[in-house]
Amino acid sequence: MPEILIAEDEGHIRDLLEDELGRMGFVVDAVGNGKDALEKIDGQSYDLLLIDLLLPGLSGVEVIKLLRETRPHVPIVGLTDYLGHGFMAESKRLNVTVFAKPASFLNLVKLLKEAHEWNSGDELEEHLKIHSITEMQMAS
Repeated sequence: MPEILIAEDEGHIRDLLEDELGRMGFVVDAVGNGKDALEKIDGQSYDLLLIDLLLPGLSGVEVIKLLRETRPHVPIVGLTDYLGHGFMAESKRLNVTVFAKPASFLNLVKLLKEAHEWNSGDELEEHLKIHSITEMQMAS
């Protein structure tokens, strides 16, 4: 079963994602800050990372920049409630699929349910990108 790490500082969102994804059969770890995310990732090989881009302390963007040095191909979904132009450009440069919070949260869970049968990281990444574009258009 795919293993997912959630790095989200808002406890209610983190708990809800962890519970829902766990019920769907995913193996889920969840942390509340960037430092803990890096520590978890260092000892584990995850199939997907869900990272809040504005984590306190070591931000999600900083975590992703560090990860891309050693794990350039792991699919990453950036969760944010800020969709500024520069922010989106940075996410694209880092090869991160972005979902707006909270509007697309339920759609993200639905999307992950649909992606339950993914065969490779590349297929999952493409699936996520197609759907995140739709989500961003709906949020605008």
